[in-house]
Amino acid sequence: MKIFPAIDIKDGKCVRLTKGDFKSEKIYNENPINQAEIFSNSGFKYLHIIDLDGALEGNLVNLKVVEDACMGIGASLRGKSPGTFGHISAFSLHPLKSLNAMGDGGAVVTNDKKMYDWLLKYRNHGMINRNTIEIWGINNRMQPLQCIVGLWGLKKIKKVIKIRNSNAEYYDKKLSIFKNFITIPKRIQGFTETYALYMVLCKNRDRLKSFLEKKNIEVKILLEY
Repeated sequence: MKIFPAIDIKDGKCVRLTKGDFKSEKIYNENPINQAEIFSNSGFKYLHIIDLDGALEGNLVNLKVVEDACMGIGASLRGKSPGTFGHISAFSLHPLKSLNAMGDGGAVVTNDKKMYDWLLKYRNHGMINRNTIEIWGINNRMQPLQCIVGLWGLKKIKKVIKIRNSNAEYYDKKLSIFKNFITIPKRIQGFTETYALYMVLCKNRDRLKSFLEKKNIEVKILLEY
């Protein structure tokens, strides 16, 4: 059995309501981050976080979503693009991704001006000018050449996604005759995938991997479970 400590957030504070009454609350901690650290230091690995203001208004109020959109450049989910779901979103320009730089790179996007200004400083040692460091930061600026390659690739992203989807459809069709041995993920209508990787579920994975490698066909196990 796993125990998930709950943090109910209202007006930016940790509270408990009496029988769900928003007018009857008891404040347990003024700082939710501090309360989360208390739970973590007590040995808990998971938290149940409730945005009470958000529940009342029907929108996120006290919670910010950090979106992992690393494989999503060029994809769409019912007309909505990756990178538009979170308060802040991260993209990867790794060579396997749909948009890549010369080696590796990445990008972060947000509509929050305060977060944007902080990121500009954080990626450059926390500097606000040549002689002044305001916060503890890192050296994480992309080289101009990497940016040039990324911008060039961005112009071709629709074509790249179209080709990748066409290749995936070909694989789906050809592998469908092995449905007793290979399970192809369901392709959901209204979704456009980037196919950074083409993955299937196999009944005899290791045996199939060995067979393909003997035929000089490269195959990788992405994650071990």
